[in-house]
Amino acid sequence: ESSPSLYQMDFTPSTALVFGNEHSGVSPAFRELCTGNFIIPQVGMISSLNVSVACAVTLYEAFRQKHAVGHYDKKPTLTTEQEILFKSWCAPYGL
Repeated sequence: ESSPSLYQMDFTPSTALVFGNEHSGVSPAFRELCTGNFIIPQVGMISSLNVSVACAVTLYEAFRQKHAVGHYDKKPTLTTEQEILFKSWCAPYGL
């Protein structure tokens, strides 16, 4: 069975992503917990990507899809604790 392309995946719902390295991939035990997989299409002589590059390409595609459906149009409502943490993080930078 062939794996779908990254660009055929729907990343608009909440999704957990697991990446394995180019040598050994994801362990069989972890793979059993996963509900699917995909490939990142490539052309030319290169047949694998560094795991950090594969992660970046995938996260950008997930962002692109979520942005296209308006996922980031509305500012999220923060809890009081989140608001305090956010302000304490911004303060040293004058934000």
